Amino acid sequence: MKNYKDLTKDIKNGTLSPVYLFTGSEDHIASMMIQRMSEKLVTPGLEMLNINRFESKNPDISEIMAACETLPVMSERRIVLASEETALLSVSDKNAQEALSGYFKNPCPSTILIISAEKPDKRRKLYKEAVRAGELVEFSKLDQRGLENWIAARMKRAGVRIGRPAVEAFIGRIHYLDNASVSTISVDSELQKLIDFAGEGGQITEEDVLEILPPGMEDNIFRMTDLIAQGKAQEAMDMLRKFQLEGESPIRIFGLIVRQVRIMAMLSAMIAEKANQQQMADYAGIPPFVVRKTLPAVRRYAPGRLEELIVEAADTDLWMKTGAIEQSLAVELYVLKMLKRK
Repeated sequence: MKNYKDLTKDIKNGTLSPVYLFTGSEDHIASMMIQRMSEKLVTPGLEMLNINRFESKNPDISEIMAACETLPVMSERRIVLASEETALLSVSDKNAQEALSGYFKNPCPSTILIISAEKPDKRRKLYKEAVRAGELVEFSKLDQRGLENWIAARMKRAGVRIGRPAVEAFIGRIHYLDNASVSTISVDSELQKLIDFAGEGGQITEEDVLEILPPGMEDNIFRMTDLIAQGKAQEAMDMLRKFQLEGESPIRIFGLIVRQVRIMAMLSAMIAEKANQQQMADYAGIPPFVVRKTLPAVRRYAPGRLEELIVEAADTDLWMKTGAIEQSLAVELYVLKMLKRK
């Protein structure tokens, strides 16, 4: 199995397979790789003649096969794209299965067939045959190092300088690493704001990031739980009521609070194990700099208290879902319980 870096090298070296299966949630990176293939293999201006896209939920397999067997027009290769919607590897028609199976056994060398399937069924025969015929490329979410490299590459290309503190502030603001719904599309969109602000040859500071990118709900909840840990009850309750007045769902507020409590509980357990900050980050699934920011709050709770709050959260969740207590009031009562740190 390959990742986007491996595929980038293959595109550059011209060592491409006739069949690719693109999996994973990062469609944006996959689209970038397809664009790079097109730029490398298809003569500019002839894209319409050499790139076939199939996106129908009920694809005509014979039409796809015909496209794959058609020679490229004044270009090195033809590119045939079968999107997620086609469910190409899950077709039930036996004739279609046989046609695909036959093609995978002897793919056209002048065509690159790219099949997209975020979570393919690996038990299926067509999946196994597609992988044997070419390459499986997984476009999963970037890890912290990958995200940092992604940011650095885009800033370098734009001629903008950015230091480590600003990168950490940016990662903390966008929540790419801890929010499955945030993709590299969002990352690039937010980076563009910084690039536009700095201009070519400019520099982005941590203060710039915090000013240009407003805090999201996750950031505000972090701030509120930090106030709770410090025992600043009035300030924490004021923040909570402000969220409610702004129309935030009590369920969402509660979910984010409990998520933060769970993270703190995990860090507390790792403190007891005398783990270092990198080990804590790996265990909790958060960046090391977030660990550093969170530890002061964790240490303000007595051993075992955060685990008790998780149990109390389950009770509160049940009350909210069964209507035993009004949702906004339930969240306020839970915050009051958090203020009891021993």
